[in-house]
Amino acid sequence: MEKLGIIGGTGPESTLAYYRQLNYGYQKRLSRQDVFPSMTIESINIYEMLRGIEQQDWHGTVRILAAAVDHLKGAGATFATLSAITPHIVFNKLQKVSSLPMISMLQLTAQFCVNCQYQRPLLLGTSFTMENNFFINVLVEAGIDGEVAKHSATSDHWCKNYERVGKRSI
Repeated sequence: MEKLGIIGGTGPESTLAYYRQLNYGYQKRLSRQDVFPSMTIESINIYEMLRGIEQQDWHGTVRILAAAVDHLKGAGATFATLSAITPHIVFNKLQKVSSLPMISMLQLTAQFCVNCQYQRPLLLGTSFTMENNFFINVLVEAGIDGEVAKHSATSDHWCKNYERVGKRSI
């Protein structure tokens, strides 16, 4: 039986959102209310991971994530994913050393865009995601217009504008 392993703690809010969506999406897909998928979450220290990324210590960042994958494997997971976008900056390096097959949210997003024939998606993300090309590169490799995505606004920008005018407009 397949069992998903989620590396969490990289964004507690996103970990919770993915956990909830995976459970209820699974029920919807099976048209059953009496079942949940088999999964486990390994929570890491986001601040330790972010320090590694900030210092561009890719080896150290991969080491943290690979250790989490090993813990997931020990808990019976048969494949794993990251519960936030930021750690995907080292996804390819992690995938090479991972003790489990890895699923990339970026690749799934790109595939979804291709399947739906979305050529110019709006990419909203943190400043880090928008200032680095790791997400854009995956979209471009899938044939998605990367120029449009490069000019998409950061969530920081949207949050500031929402605070200024959005509460009245939405």
